Parts: sequence; C-alpha cells; structure tokens
Amino acid sequence: MSVPWWISAWTDAKPDGWVEACRRVHLWMLRVDLSLMRWIYLGSGANEVSQMKTAGLLLVLATGLLGLAVVASASGGSLGGTKVKRLPGPVVALAIDRSRVAYGAVVPKTGGDAVSVWNLRTGTTTKVSSELAHKGGIDELAIAGSRVAWYMSGGGNTESDDYLFTNSVLKPKERLVAMEVRYGEDCGSIGVRCSGKWIRGVVASGNRILVNRWRTMRSGSITQAGLYSLNGTHFKLVATGAGTVEAVAADPKRVAVLHPDGTIGLYSTAGKPLTKVTPSARAERVALSGRNLAVLEPHGKLALYDTRTGSLRKTFILHGNPDLLLGQALAVQGNIAVYSTPARFSKNTAGESIVSGSAIRALNLSTGKDRPVGSLPGHITLARMNSFGLVYSNYENGPYRLAFRPFKQVAAAVS
Repeated sequence: MSVPWWISAWTDAKPDGWVEACRRVHLWMLRVDLSLMRWIYLGSGANEVSQMKTAGLLLVLATGLLGLAVVASASGGSLGGTKVKRLPGPVVALAIDRSRVAYGAVVPKTGGDAVSVWNLRTGTTTKVSSELAHKGGIDELAIAGSRVAWYMSGGGNTESDDYLFTNSVLKPKERLVAMEVRYGEDCGSIGVRCSGKWIRGVVASGNRILVNRWRTMRSGSITQAGLYSLNGTHFKLVATGAGTVEAVAADPKRVAVLHPDGTIGLYSTAGKPLTKVTPSARAERVALSGRNLAVLEPHGKLALYDTRTGSLRKTFILHGNPDLLLGQALAVQGNIAVYSTPARFSKNTAGESIVSGSAIRALNLSTGKDRPVGSLPGHITLARMNSFGLVYSNYENGPYRLAFRPFKQVAAAVS
C-alpha cells in the first residue's frame, strides 16, 4: 500500500508512541474488515502511482481515528524493524536508494532474471522488467530515486553481448538504452584479447545513474573509454580515459573505479580524478562511504583506505572462512561495515560438509567491534546499506529471502 508523500511526511513527524497507537488500531481494523481491505488492494495496479490512488480511496472510506491509523501504518513512520521478503528464486543483483530496494532475481518458471523494486515504507513491490523478452543474466543494478537501470549479459562461446535497460518505478516502461556485441573466444571479461565495445559499470551516485562505455582492441588495450551519466535514455559524458573503467561503487559525492591492473581510482561525480589506491592484494569487493573505502581482499581480510589521501588506515581480519562462500557480501555506511560469513554447516549426500546457513556481521570501523546482525539459509552473497538500513540476500540452498534491517539497529549492535 502507498500514500501521497505529504501524508508520509506528516506521520513521520509524529512521536513514535502516537504512531504505535495508530498501528494497534489499524491492526484491529484489519481483523474486523479484512475482506474490504483485500477488495481494495487486489488489482490496484502494478506501480506505485496506481497504488496511491487506491490508498486515497481507503482514506475517503475511513473516518476519525481509524483513518488516522490507516495513514500512520501505511506511511510507516520510521521503517520499523526487520523485514523479510520471500522469493521464488535467488537474488543476483541488489541496490538501495533511500527506502527503495531494487533487486534482480531468478524467475524459475522462465529461467530468466527479472528486476523489481521493493518500497520499504509502503511494503509495495513494483516489477520493472520482463523476464520473457530476454533470458540473459542481470549482473549490475542501480537505483536513484524512482529511476532504475541494469546491465544484462548474454552470448555464447564466441560471442558476448551487453544490454543496458532502464525504467521508472512511478511510470513503468522498460527501455533498452544500448546494446553492444563482441566476437571472439571468452569475450566476457576485461583483459582477454577480444575487440569490441562494452557497456558496464552501472552505479548510482546521489540522484545520478552512472555507466561505463569503452572499446577494447585485439591487444586487450582499452580505448574510447568514458564514464557517463544516464538521463532517461540519453548519455552525458562525465569523464574520459581508460582510468574510468570500471565503476564498482559510489556514494553521493564519489565513484570508485576498479582498474584491470587491480588499482582503484576515485572520481568525483563531476568527473574530476581525486586519488588512487593500490591494494596489497586483488580486490574481491569494494564499498565506499564518505572518507571510507573498504576493500575486501582474499581469505577474509578487509583493508580500509582514506578516500582523501588514498592511504591505508586499517586492516581487519574477518570472522569465519569466506572461501567457503560462493561470494562474500560487503557494504559500508559511515563508519559501519557489514560482511557475510559461513555460520552453519551440514552434510550433503556424499558426506561432505557444506554451508547450510550464513550470517551477516556488522563491523565498527573505528573501534573494531564485530557482531552478527542477521542470518539466512545458504550463502549470503549480496548486501547493500545506506542511512535507512541494510538489505541482504542469499543465493545457494534456498528458501530464498531478501532481508532488511534498519541502520539504527545495525549501528547499535556495534556501538
């Protein structure tokens, strides 16, 4: 359910006790008149705009305290506690902006991937892509406000394809923005001798969605490289040069670029080169927030660099054995980082020990305090975090889940 922004703003300003009282009344109303609520919500449309109209009808029908209860509960006030969304397939790409979570997930019925947006305030989920028109894999995903963009890969043994799509949560209409095709053996990764054009590096920085475009020669050298902002279906050049390839993380003011040689370049969102970082080992994951550039290195080592100087500030040895995971999750917000680690094990049919459950842990980058803040079955491979909260998902060994926890709770666990 969704409500107009002015109603959400009004209820957000109310004391928590008042909002909680309204929620209790709303719960009573739901029990008394559940059939009416179902009639209003079912078939209310696939996007947030149509759901706002439905919410408006509900407000007209409700009066007095019951009406206030509906408003308070629908807007959510604060985002509340932990939320878990059940999914038919695993999440393959994840992004968060404010209270919206964009995720790409496998659709078992079709074998393709589909992108949806989960509004944490209202609980609504808007599907913004088709899984039937293209059965490629979603590799990168970004959301900025109501705009979503994602990169999909496809191809075969001697062909590799890049597809860039965009859509809006408020007026869903999926658009193919650009497509590039390369030919040659093993053309799917940077560094191989494959000539052609590329589209990757999809990240969000504040209210902007940024994308890399470049060309490789048969020698493997990168040419015609640039970092672009995506405005609707149009590209605007932000920065040029091979050093802009490939964007892997961003905060509202900076973009982190992981180069083929393993170094990391930092750019302002206006395209100005800021500093360069040379990790001591290959970067598995990169996360960026303010002055903190967190680099996840092999075998459970986390290196923390200063975004202003590029110097190494601290190193942490993380809990557990990340080598047992299909991929270790990493995210950072302010001085709090989160990462995933194996937590439970079981025996498979061959008697081998496998990961049956994993934990997401919070790490205070100032004090080093480290505590678990969540868990899911199988392997937690993706996590994203902002000032609203932490979202994370599992991949192997379902049931598949997408979980959210408010940032205040995550920070409190390691304060």
